Amino acid sequence: MVEIIDSDVSRTYKFTKEFERTDFPKVEQKINDFFQNDSRGLILDFENVQSLDSQCLASLIRLKNRFKNDERDMKLRNYNDFIERLLNVSGLGPFLVK
Repeated sequence: MVEIIDSDVSRTYKFTKEFERTDFPKVEQKINDFFQNDSRGLILDFENVQSLDSQCLASLIRLKNRFKNDERDMKLRNYNDFIERLLNVSGLGPFLVK
């Protein structure tokens, strides 16, 4: 479900398939473990994801706040037009994509 790609400055979580509603909390826990044990930034690659639900958006907000409060980068990459519109309509685009 998730491919992990490490570099010197960040860890990328590349979603390898569309995830189900119950999948993202597991990913969030893995990212929380990474946050506690590593000082690098985070990149979430949504190339293979078609849409996000409210639970995923809530997780992204929690993660972004956590990384921002620790002065670490968290970036979203390769999201499609639907996800971009969802982020913009919800008002989360500037916060999550920045």
